[in-house]
Amino acid sequence: MSAYRAKDPEGHIWTFGVTVQRMKPEQWDEASGLKTRMRLD
Repeated sequence: MSAYRAKDPEGHIWTFGVTVQRMKPEQWDEASGLKTRMRLD
């Protein structure tokens, strides 16, 4: 996902994003070097 965040003159924060490529958690972990965890509480 590619994202952009901006603040308007009134101070509101806007976030815009687009999915570049859909990935499974395992693929994301391999590409990013991070570890995806599920929170089950």
